Amino acid sequence: MSKETNHQFAATRFPVNLLGSLVVMLSLASTSVAQTVPPTAPIGLTATATTCGQVNLSWDAAIDNSGTGLKAYSIWRTDNGVNTVTSIGAARTWFDDTMRVNSSTTMSYYVVALDNSGNQSLSSNTVAVYTRACSLAAGEQIVDRSYLGPLGKSMATYGMRTALLYQKLNNLSQPVPWIYVRDSNTGQTSHFLLHSYPGYNQVELDYTLTSSTDLWALSEDLSNYNHLLVSHYQLNGTPPSSATLLSTQALGDSLSQGRSIIRLQSGGLLVGWSEGIYTDTSGSQTDLKVGFAYRSPTGVWAMHYPITVPNNNGGGNVVMCHMAIAQHPTDSSVWVFLKRDSFSQISALRFTEVTNDVSLDSVTPGYITTNADGNNGPEMEFPFLDASPDPTRNAILLAYQSYANQILFVDPIYGSLSNNIYLKQSLVSVAVIQANAAKTVIPFPNYIERVTLFGMTVQSDGTIWVAYQPINKQTYTWNAVYATKYEGGVWSAPGLAGFDYNNYNSSGGIERSLVYRADEPGVAFQTPDQQI
Repeated sequence: MSKETNHQFAATRFPVNLLGSLVVMLSLASTSVAQTVPPTAPIGLTATATTCGQVNLSWDAAIDNSGTGLKAYSIWRTDNGVNTVTSIGAARTWFDDTMRVNSSTTMSYYVVALDNSGNQSLSSNTVAVYTRACSLAAGEQIVDRSYLGPLGKSMATYGMRTALLYQKLNNLSQPVPWIYVRDSNTGQTSHFLLHSYPGYNQVELDYTLTSSTDLWALSEDLSNYNHLLVSHYQLNGTPPSSATLLSTQALGDSLSQGRSIIRLQSGGLLVGWSEGIYTDTSGSQTDLKVGFAYRSPTGVWAMHYPITVPNNNGGGNVVMCHMAIAQHPTDSSVWVFLKRDSFSQISALRFTEVTNDVSLDSVTPGYITTNADGNNGPEMEFPFLDASPDPTRNAILLAYQSYANQILFVDPIYGSLSNNIYLKQSLVSVAVIQANAAKTVIPFPNYIERVTLFGMTVQSDGTIWVAYQPINKQTYTWNAVYATKYEGGVWSAPGLAGFDYNNYNSSGGIERSLVYRADEPGVAFQTPDQQI
């Protein structure tokens, strides 16, 4: 067949319009094939143990072969046979690892690239590094090594005794609760296993002492979700060296989340929880349901559930909330403060203690709001609440991250991967609340991370201490604990109270944040090498 005949045959089989389509199809097929080609492997990975609890990694960028662009890098780490992975946006070719980096141990790393089509590269070279030892800053004291801790919101105190809970891993690699006890009058300290495993899957959320030997802890089963317990322990010995579990009281249901437990002036207990894990899909503007358990000084339990806090200003169906409880020094009324995530209001409930029970006096959904209180309204996302009685002002002090906030940095891939960064800082407002619900505000002059735990201590002479974590605007980190006090109507200059460890650089803040003493300046937190 001649060339001309062959050409004519081709034209007969494939008209001009179809030939054009074929070219497009071939082009699309070529593009489709290209989109399945993974990036090149990152090369030149190096690891440097810079400071206590930190390893700095850097590598040369991978090359995209799919035409869709690089999306992320996954950093793989092996520590004593345990593998972990963290993902960051592809704009960076460096990562400072500060997540549970033990001191004086060998860790290995490699990096993998990911493109926007989901293709994954081969791994980079693997590097091993021996981590540095940690040294204490001035005034710091190591309590014990921990897996998770400190637990709760504030240390439990009774007279001269302080108790602090945290978690350790047992020989089965299961987390179990430990307790640290200190008697300030004698200087004696001790720490020991609070409750053994197996048969114990609880994580302590809050706790209090009703005597020097009676510890009450609110906990929930995070593995089976929301099995709330109040456990009563007897501390044995001087200093204590063991604990006896005397009783447990189950609370709530499968959707309950423990929030707070406090000792009342009478010696009774009030325990609070909220209903719902994250959101309630039963309606677009959902009311919040909470529950309370009261235990009288003589051991009688009374339950109050459900109590409905109406949704009167929008905010959607998010039911995650923080709770703070305090007893008023003037009339012994018990106040409960609630802040829902994504809401612009703090709600207040008021109880009166009666025989073997408490009576609900009022529910005020919008006790503090951004509409009425402006910049002294709450930060909308999920600010932490802290409430404490203040006999010198005849008031309850309620502290919270306020609406006066600033966005500092947003990672380009925020919301799509695990290690993205969205940094916002807020001022703190301290509301001074009278028994008749009238309130004034003491503004706090320093910015702190917007939703991180902070501590407020109210001393017997009316001095207010706030311990908090500010964001470093140069490094976008918030890992040092600072403290400042309010005395004579003015706030002092902030002073470093926590670790610095040669400018320790964590993008995620202190691992378990901090726990404070409500009656005396003092904070506890987990150090980079997992010590309290």
